[in-house]
Amino acid sequence: MWEISNSLQIIGFLRAVILGGGFCVFYDFLRALRRSGFDSDFAVFMQDILYFIILLPITFCFLLALTNGELRAYFFAGIAVGFTVIRISVSKLFLKLFVLIFSVFKKVYSFLKRLINKIFLFISVFTGKIYLFFKEISVKSLNCFKKLLKNQ
Repeated sequence: MWEISNSLQIIGFLRAVILGGGFCVFYDFLRALRRSGFDSDFAVFMQDILYFIILLPITFCFLLALTNGELRAYFFAGIAVGFTVIRISVSKLFLKLFVLIFSVFKKVYSFLKRLINKIFLFISVFTGKIYLFFKEISVKSLNCFKKLLKNQ
């Protein structure tokens, strides 16, 4: 008969606590997205759907790997404990860190966007001038050619 030792159960519980902490960090990532400007009702709805679409398979695979698919209450309690401990202790730190990272990304993005717009503006002005130059040359050469044909 199969035996489940106490040490394996404790290790499984601690792994569930770590998994719950990871879920909280991912939730803080989504909270930082909301604070960075992705806070419309639709964006929040999609973030919540994304959160659960990612969490459910991870939890299922976790339970499948540790218990061969058997549901055990202490795994769910461990996930809840890990989430709660991280949320109470260091969640504010992670949230500030993610908000800082997103603000840096937004600044870099806006800088690159302005730079690319200036480059394209320069290219369009430059190609416009080249077009006008060749248009002027072609009109002059066409007029010259017409005069040449008229004289003959």
